[in-house]
Amino acid sequence: MQVSQKRLLWLLMFFFMMTGCSYVTSSDNDYEKIVNNVISVENNMVNTTSIGYKYYLPKPVALISDKNNNQEFLINGKNAYLYVDIISYYYKNNDNNINSEENIYYYKQLKYNNKSGYIKIKEIDNNYFLELFYNYGLFQTIVDAPHLNETILLASSILESIRYNDKIIEDLVNSNYFDSKDQQYNLPSPEESGESNFLEYIEEYAVYEDKNNELPDDKSINNEETS
Repeated sequence: MQVSQKRLLWLLMFFFMMTGCSYVTSSDNDYEKIVNNVISVENNMVNTTSIGYKYYLPKPVALISDKNNNQEFLINGKNAYLYVDIISYYYKNNDNNINSEENIYYYKQLKYNNKSGYIKIKEIDNNYFLELFYNYGLFQTIVDAPHLNETILLASSILESIRYNDKIIEDLVNSNYFDSKDQQYNLPSPEESGESNFLEYIEEYAVYEDKNNELPDDKSINNEETS
């Protein structure tokens, strides 16, 4: 993609994220293209801080809760969930899982700038289970057809924007903050982290929490950009 085209794409993305207006139409079903158009554009904007990392939350996305590297969002009236695997990032575990699940509506591996992942879409009744993994972040939601492309765009923007703070993560690991430093860390394969687990999570845990709930004191650590 030429520089001028990338600049134009970034301007369109910026307009979308600030206003909530999508430039991806519902007729565009090239899901990989939507994701690649986002992750191929360098975006250094961040506006949301968590423990050991920060990221950009587009305007159409509302943060409901943030606990133990799990964020709950609300997008177009639907709950969405983000898990950021700080431990796998720290130990640089393999993040290039291959899907062997059958009867999937759409699946594609992703790779850009030494980062890899995948996008998986499954049909559930009249909706879609969307799972997008990239940059050691796992995004999951159930979305209706009219909002599928927009949600893919928003999820891609969030995952691409994750910026890790290596110093803070190392301090947290060395202080046994995660209480599992000596364990073997492996990211779940695409079929292991499917919609059945997601639906069980929603049924058992998905309740709205007070937005004023405070995170552990570690969040108060100055979360500077990784050099």
